[in-house]
Amino acid sequence: MKKIIVLVEDDDLDVECFQRGIRKESLAETEVVRASEGREALHTLRSILKQDPATNLVVVLDLNMPGMNGLEFLAEMRRDSMLRHLVVFVLTSSEHRSDVVKAYSLGVSGYSSKEKVNKFVRFLKEFFSVSILPPCSGPNISA
Repeated sequence: MKKIIVLVEDDDLDVECFQRGIRKESLAETEVVRASEGREALHTLRSILKQDPATNLVVVLDLNMPGMNGLEFLAEMRRDSMLRHLVVFVLTSSEHRSDVVKAYSLGVSGYSSKEKVNKFVRFLKEFFSVSILPPCSGPNISA
């Protein structure tokens, strides 16, 4: 099954560090799709799900971005019946307690510092190997 990580990150250097980690951990079968801010990420996610609802999709989100920031993106995503079930991990430079609390209140599955990007990518590799993700069929998901 196809695996996609939507990396919502505005900083080119941070994107390169993340992708280097993906290569190092041999996650070549996992496609990384970048969005530079929240609105672009919403559009990207909707497009991917319309094209292939069987995709295993995980969002890796920075909080501090121009335009729609990460917390605004999360709030909007959780209101969208097509997107609300997606797994989201925060990978950011912010370790402010208020950001951590707000992110978890908006349903993130984990929160990590960019300083630990290599450990985070190893975690993602393990996550994909042991997790069963919900089908990406949006509002038509039946219990």
